[in-house]
Amino acid sequence: MSYQVLSRKWRPSKFSEVIGQDHITRSLQNALSRKRVGHAYLLTGTRGIGKTSVARLFAKALRCENLTADSNPCNSCNGCIDFDSGSSLNVFEIDGASNNSVDDIRELVQTVRGLPSFGEYKVYIIDEVHMLSTSAFNALLKTLEEPPKHVVFIFATTEPHKLLSTVLSRCLRFDFRNASVETLFKHAKSICEKENVEIERDSLLEGICEMGEGSFRDTLSLLDQVLSFSLTGKIDEASVATALGIAKEGTIHSILDALYSGNIETAQSTYFSLLSENIAVENICRDLLNQMYKRLLAEDSKNPNAELFWIYETMSKEFQWALENSYAEKVVMIVLKKIALRREFFNTQHEAPEKKTVQSDEPVISEPEPIVEKKVLSYRDFLNFVKERSPGLYTNLEHGNSTDKTLVTEENVYFEIGFPKESKVFFDYLDEKDSRSKLSQLLSEYVEDENIENKINVVSLVREDESEFKTVAEVEEDKRLTIEKEKKEKIASHSMIKHAQKIFDTKIENIKLKE
Repeated sequence: MSYQVLSRKWRPSKFSEVIGQDHITRSLQNALSRKRVGHAYLLTGTRGIGKTSVARLFAKALRCENLTADSNPCNSCNGCIDFDSGSSLNVFEIDGASNNSVDDIRELVQTVRGLPSFGEYKVYIIDEVHMLSTSAFNALLKTLEEPPKHVVFIFATTEPHKLLSTVLSRCLRFDFRNASVETLFKHAKSICEKENVEIERDSLLEGICEMGEGSFRDTLSLLDQVLSFSLTGKIDEASVATALGIAKEGTIHSILDALYSGNIETAQSTYFSLLSENIAVENICRDLLNQMYKRLLAEDSKNPNAELFWIYETMSKEFQWALENSYAEKVVMIVLKKIALRREFFNTQHEAPEKKTVQSDEPVISEPEPIVEKKVLSYRDFLNFVKERSPGLYTNLEHGNSTDKTLVTEENVYFEIGFPKESKVFFDYLDEKDSRSKLSQLLSEYVEDENIENKINVVSLVREDESEFKTVAEVEEDKRLTIEKEKKEKIASHSMIKHAQKIFDTKIENIKLKE
């Protein structure tokens, strides 16, 4: 049997196995259990954090005939077997990068009207959907706006900002979170235990997880790479350094110790020895920063070492500048030398010049303090402010609206948002601790008062009475339809159009406007 890479072998087979995305899996499971399935979902986030895995899980659950109590696929019914076959006529998985033309989408649209061969839904998963051309999006737009009841679209993308606003407004959007190093470490260690992989020490696996940069797939790919270099199947320092082209921890610590003590010769010789081993200068810089960061975390908060903070700040700023230079290896060496010689540069204290007081018999007239005018909170204007800083939060907020209780005063900000019952999924997202914290932060920035942050009261509620309630998205859609109606009426009333109708004894059935 051929070897299966870890990222595929340990792909989640049920929602509970999806790590770090509880805010998404819970919403999808609720949609399945309550039979409130939307027609289009957009999954966004960086590479390798579970977008495609969740899309497939959700598609399989939609096709399952006997969902478990927690809304997971049963894996034994006809729908699950059909999905697992990989050649289902009811689930279509499309790569947006290679099937991005208008003809590809027109062909897809033709298959949409046909009923599933069995079961309730036909599911279309389009990965890297941002790669579709504008004309392809336009060809999909009408179907996306009014799809048949048996069709569900699931889009996945790393770059949601490239999607047309007309597409975004028709999808339920879920933003995946990058995994923390701690989460990656627990996941990778669990897999190592199941694979009987011995780890020399945890710090080596932590280093691999740091290089994964929040991505589960990248982390497991790096782990695979290390295991392929290890003759014994053990994760040790030699195999990690050789496989990933990074320096050994001890070598990095030697450079840091030399920099702190001002030993230029040791720092320089150790640095050049790493380069001679074909270790990329980018990796050296990253490892120096990582280890320096760990030293700072271990600092005594009551007696912090100011020099360590200065070294870290200098590294983080000047390494970035050095790596953009054509002679990066030489420039990094100069940065290291500068850090080692810092005490020579700063041993002369420069006293600030003494301020001279001018004596005067004239009375001092103090100018009145300027009156700060508070900004009136317009929900629409606030959403535009949020859109530039947090598109994910914006997409959720536009499915609600502020209530008449929302107030901004000198002393307080009371911010109440209502959601119709059908938009509870957006309320659930906003009810997350991280979402509330982000919203409070942006509100504080919007009212331009950093001291008001502790006085902000954010409330969200699902409105029971929806008779007169309209979300921002609905208001915007009404505005769009009104403008569209006015344009059509203007065209229909044009003298040339009327004359043509009279000549041909006909009338206009429909007017289509270009996007």
